[in-house]
Amino acid sequence: DQVVVHEGRVLEKPESEDEARSFITGYTKVPPSTLSAIIVTNVSTGKRVCGIDKATVVFKEIPADVIELLIKDEATMFCCGGLVVEEPKVQPYIERIEGGMDSVMGLGKAVTRDLLTQALE
Repeated sequence: DQVVVHEGRVLEKPESEDEARSFITGYTKVPPSTLSAIIVTNVSTGKRVCGIDKATVVFKEIPADVIELLIKDEATMFCCGGLVVEEPKVQPYIERIEGGMDSVMGLGKAVTRDLLTQALE
């Protein structure tokens, strides 16, 4: 599963448009981070390993009209923290991603690969 952490708070899916607006507006001031829990189980041996994958998205200023467009997109309301970085309207406002896009989207390849290797040992 995945959550967004912003200013020390765990953000789930926004419960309202106002909450989504507050989340997105805040991201331009303080970068949000995504945390994803990944568990791999070797079904042959029963060995289970787990890890946490973290990424941080640094945003440029997002104009109010773009924020309103994002809020009207239902994907925003169904994504933890209202953070849909793969949305083309968001792309111009991403300064950089510390981690990887795959991590932000919920399944970091590097962590998953490491866990698969550990589960096979």
